[in-house]
Parts: sequence; structure tokens; C-alpha cells
Amino acid sequence: MHPLAIIVNNKAKNISALTTYLEELTNHHLTYELFEVTPERLDHTIRQCKKNYPVLLIGGGDGTLRSAAQLCADTNILLAVLPLGTMNHLAKELALPSDPKTLAQAILQRNTVTIDLGEVNDLIFLNNASLGFYPLFTRERDYFNKFYNKWLSYLPGLIQSMKKHDYLSLIIQYKNKHIFINTAFLMISNNLYCYQFPMALKRVSFKQAILGIYYIKQEKLRFFKTLWSVFSRKNHFDIKKSNTPIKVHIHDRKQIIIALDGERKTVNTPLLFKTRPQSLTFIGHSL
Repeated sequence: MHPLAIIVNNKAKNISALTTYLEELTNHHLTYELFEVTPERLDHTIRQCKKNYPVLLIGGGDGTLRSAAQLCADTNILLAVLPLGTMNHLAKELALPSDPKTLAQAILQRNTVTIDLGEVNDLIFLNNASLGFYPLFTRERDYFNKFYNKWLSYLPGLIQSMKKHDYLSLIIQYKNKHIFINTAFLMISNNLYCYQFPMALKRVSFKQAILGIYYIKQEKLRFFKTLWSVFSRKNHFDIKKSNTPIKVHIHDRKQIIIALDGERKTVNTPLLFKTRPQSLTFIGHSL
């Protein structure tokens, strides 16, 4: 069997677990080349490795996986996941092998699952792309993460974001629809989320080639009011879907910061969202 390339983001939250995974791969007689790299070197390393290795084992969170997806979509590369991030949303939703022994066995068996991807202005996303409040929140959270651990940084990051955020004037176009809104938050998802109280978000399927559209019906978010609306089950969101491209025009903005799977990117406007059906393959359990 050809050696694996293991590419690990050395800033991943749970990188301390890497040794246990490597030991289990060795116990299963799997050979590998290990590349521990900074986030800045991640794309370059993936580009080089995909030329020489048919299987890439990616260590990090959803942002690290997004980088791999950007470079490996619509290729013959197989991706496996070392869930070393904070949340690991995609790995959990796909029920990918997560403990060291199960992962090693899955690599040997080579069961695969192929999923759709989302795209906005040529940038890939696995889970969702959002604008407005959430990109600001990730910036504030990352700032407070310099002083606290990542979980503790969420609360001050959330409070500061609610104080600072502005609203966006948007025109959302898809099919023959034109939606005019002022909103604090817009999210486009790769396939549809189902909402389970109180805050469990999970995709119904990764193979429907549908984009979900979610926006909040408020221009300004207030901490306690928003918290109350969640736990009182009041619906302050509008939810729509499209199996065709979605164009989003943003009033008076030539560029905007969006969050792709939690990673901030500056992009030109307007935004054009598309689905890329069945374009990325993971080692895992068949859906």
C-alpha cells in the first residue's frame, strides 16, 4: 500500500492527540510521511503532497479541512480526517472514524463517502458561508483567545460582537426570486440543516446538491433578547433553499469579509453561491 501523507496544522487545538493516532497507524502497519506545518504553509504542503500521495490524512479542524477541499475537489485524491480541531463539525456530521483504532481500520478498508461542496466566488466551503455578525464574532473570539482558552473566549467575543455589529442591505437572487432584506446575519449552507432544540445543527444529507439560505429578521442583535428567542423557540430566522446558483448583492460594498467554515476571507461583491455535487471523497463509512 502506498504511504499516506499526514498533513497537520500545528496550531490545531487538540494537536496533543496526534501521537496516539500515529502509534495506532504504526500498529496497523500503515506507513506514512508526516508534515506538521503552520497555517501559512498548509496550502503549499497540500499542493505538493497531492502530486505524490493518493491519500491525504488531514489533521485539524473545519478550517483546515476547507483548505484541503479547496485543493482536492474534483480530483482522485482521497481525504481522511484527524479530528484535531475544537468543534470538528464535518467529521461529526458525516460520522467519520474519529478514534485512532477505528480510523486506522477505515484507512485499510478504504470505504469511502463522496459529498457535495458549496462554492462562493471560486472559494469552497464544506459546511457554510456567512456574512454579517458571524465573521465579526470570529474576529472578536480570536482576539480574546490570546488571553483565555478558546472556550472561555466565546462569551466576551459574543458580547463584543453584539455591541459592534452593523446590518447589511442585501438583494438575494435565485431562480425567479428577488429578496430585499436588511439583516445582521446571512448564512448559505452546503445542503440543508435541520434544527433541533436547543441548538443542535445537522445536515439532513450531503448529497442533495441544495444550498440553504438562512437570515435573521433583525438589523441589530441584543444579547439577552437573542438568547431568550432561542430558548423560547421564537422563530426569528427565515429559511429557504435553492438548487440553482444564488447571487447576493450588498449595498455600498465592493468587498466584504465572509466566514467560510469559520475562516475569515475578504471577497469582492456581488457574491455568487453554487453547489458542486459529489465533488469530494473521504475515507469513512458509506452513507
